[in-house]
Amino acid sequence: MIQGLFVFSLKHTPFWAIPLSIISFQFARIFFAKQMKKIAWFFVLLIFISFSCLSLYLWAGGPEKIVELVKFFFSHWQRSL
Repeated sequence: MIQGLFVFSLKHTPFWAIPLSIISFQFARIFFAKQMKKIAWFFVLLIFISFSCLSLYLWAGGPEKIVELVKFFFSHWQRSL
């Protein structure tokens, strides 16, 4: 169940990463203006995570390739342990 949800979220990265980035940018801007820096930096972190996931998605080559890349990474990571 969790693996299926993880694969689903990887395949549909643009559909959650872009809106999350836009919403987080708005909240970060509001909280920086209100001098609430810790909360604002949390939203900046969400923007960075979303941008990183989207960049990896595009670098891998799309929905099927990102799943193959992550499965390959985890299989080699488990072998090294």
